Amino acid sequence: MPFISAIIPIFNMEKYLNRAIDSILDQVYQDYEVICVNDGSTDNSGTICNSYLNQSEKISVIHKTNAGLSSARNTGILKAAGKFVIFPDPDDWVESNYLQVLYDLLMQYSADIAICGHFVENKKQSHIHNNKAKATLLNRHQALELLLRPYSFCGFAHTKLYNLCIIKKFNLMFKTEFGTMQDLYFSFQYLLKCDRIAYNPVPTYHYFQHDGGITNSRVITERKLSGLLVLDSLKELTVAEFRPGTRIVCGTIANYSLSLIFIHLDTKYPNHDLLKTLKQRLKENRIPFLISKNYSISHKLLFCIACISIKLYYFIKKIKNKFTRFY
Repeated sequence: MPFISAIIPIFNMEKYLNRAIDSILDQVYQDYEVICVNDGSTDNSGTICNSYLNQSEKISVIHKTNAGLSSARNTGILKAAGKFVIFPDPDDWVESNYLQVLYDLLMQYSADIAICGHFVENKKQSHIHNNKAKATLLNRHQALELLLRPYSFCGFAHTKLYNLCIIKKFNLMFKTEFGTMQDLYFSFQYLLKCDRIAYNPVPTYHYFQHDGGITNSRVITERKLSGLLVLDSLKELTVAEFRPGTRIVCGTIANYSLSLIFIHLDTKYPNHDLLKTLKQRLKENRIPFLISKNYSISHKLLFCIACISIKLYYFIKKIKNKFTRFY
């Protein structure tokens, strides 16, 4: 029985899949399995997965009807034989010490979860997502607060090694009704059940941002709007389980609404009812946003302008973006 199960959810990723799987198989640490969950791909992803069955005994493949990222990960959880699980994505890649760093963290701190750092990659550049933290052991409240803050270790499931016993004991699964931010909600639920959280910001994971991906998309989609549903659910969870986090989530709701307003005004035919709803969210959550130390003074000034006039905010923001790109 392997100690770690690496679960890769896959949907139409033939362009990147070999790089992802090859990097996962090229690990210094060896006591692990790789579960490829092909979520109804219509390209050659399924065939690529099958080709690895004869290359490594670590690989197993599950083919299922398409039901989304969360469903694919949940399927992998049910199949996992390891004591700990992690969820690398099929369009990313990892360093050869990826699993070793996480395993060493678990052993060093007798932790319930181990968290590593990551690189952020796109077609033009690569940079380290690092909040200048040091390897450390966190308690539940410290970890929950860091999870909710931007520029910390983030909610990504691909940088976290979860204890499968905790997942099964508390029936923690990825929410299939969420179109985005599933990782954040899952990680928050998980950390609520932890006492010892080990964190080492040294990056061993390469997170690739696509131009047309959900993170960088300049179009308002139902999936992107579902982020507000996730944040609302997270707010309810903090009220019930972790009150100090409520203020941080409210600030995040305001900031996320502000970004949606700008993206939506960038379209030719903005939906005025949607803009009205988003502006209302700005006002409802303005105090937590404005008192937060997570946002710059210039960003807060733009926020205040948006609360008064979203058209003026859009005009100033466009000029600011052009000036920033120029220099």
